[in-house]
Amino acid sequence: MAHPEAERIEVWLQDEARIGQSGRNCRKWFQRGTRPTGVKDQRHTAVYLFGAVCPERDAAFGLVLPIVSTNAMQTFLDQLSDQVAPKTHALVLMDRAAIGLGSVFMHLKAEINWHQMFRDLIDDFDVDALAARQVAALEAAQLNLSDDADAPKGREPRSA
Repeated sequence: MAHPEAERIEVWLQDEARIGQSGRNCRKWFQRGTRPTGVKDQRHTAVYLFGAVCPERDAAFGLVLPIVSTNAMQTFLDQLSDQVAPKTHALVLMDRAAIGLGSVFMHLKAEINWHQMFRDLIDDFDVDALAARQVAALEAAQLNLSDDADAPKGREPRSA
């Protein structure tokens, strides 16, 4: 259920990445046809970048965290909520990385049916109206995407 004071929805795009180094197998000279034992460096040093952008407001937010966990994601979401405009809900679109988001949403007691919300947004979608808006936008930009037969003779086509 939407918050009664919310007047609009902002879309935020979120992703996370690991930056760091993990050990690798050592290289050493050996006689052809034999397999020498190699020691692998087991050390691992990394940080995780969590970031989100709101293209509508040209806003961005990021955190550098030492681990990936549901607690880390909760920290990110808590601090991201401070970046959202007043009287606004944030729709955070995430990739399908397996970082335990299910437990985060259960902890937040998320009750919004995103599928139904999306269906409601596109319920009155009209293909013909979209085509008319596209034609108007192309005309406003003075672009002619019609067949070559309609193009004036002796003129080189514009490159994209």
